Amino acid sequence: MLKFQRIINRKLIGNPNMKKYLFYAAGEILLVMFGLLLAFQVNSWNSNRINRLTEKQYLNRLSDELKSEIEIYGKVRDKFIEKEKRLKRIIRIWQSGNNSITDSLQYINDFKWGGNIGPWYLEPVTWNQLIQTGELKLLRDHQLVDQIYYHNNMVKGIADNYLMHPMQMTNLAREMWIEPFIYENIDIVINTGEVKLVPSSEVYNNIRKNKEIYLKLYMEIVFISKMQHQQLQEIIDSGHELLNLLPL
Repeated sequence: MLKFQRIINRKLIGNPNMKKYLFYAAGEILLVMFGLLLAFQVNSWNSNRINRLTEKQYLNRLSDELKSEIEIYGKVRDKFIEKEKRLKRIIRIWQSGNNSITDSLQYINDFKWGGNIGPWYLEPVTWNQLIQTGELKLLRDHQLVDQIYYHNNMVKGIADNYLMHPMQMTNLAREMWIEPFIYENIDIVINTGEVKLVPSSEVYNNIRKNKEIYLKLYMEIVFISKMQHQQLQEIIDSGHELLNLLPL
């Protein structure tokens, strides 16, 4: 077999036309290889271009959602600050033992604030999409990714904690808020905003009779409110730090 192959090789080398054929064949092979390499490079460049464009779109969405989150959580924080102020005001009245009320509407609205502010957590839509689709790898800044992980885990942890005991206290206050109004004008009871009409004296008497129960509950809610607005401020500060890391 080797002897036969050597004979063929000698004949090919001695044939000038065959030499020309081999030269052109080699050129064709090199041309095909160059074309494949060029196509691979073009495809790689185009793929990288699409990835960078997609990355920028995700970063824009993360930035927009973060700005919206900071604004909304800022409003929730302010509600907790207002709640703490109002409940402290009515607690001081109960603690004083003085049954006289200088501002009847303010008193009843302060009392009503014990049961407001429900769940406030916002799902990080873009972040969840990045994880679920596996496109998180498109974000090249590892420090940014670590900071997003930290921020979202912190927000979720604080929000979940609020849904446990703190939210139970708020729900209890909301249930108890209705009791003094059981025979009151229904328009006052179902008003979701500030009470505009002074209720009857019976409402105030009912609150006074049970003020020891309300006092204990509202003192706990004041503590919860203070803790919540402090934690929300931490979330907002973390959000601003995260915004500074976004390359926009």
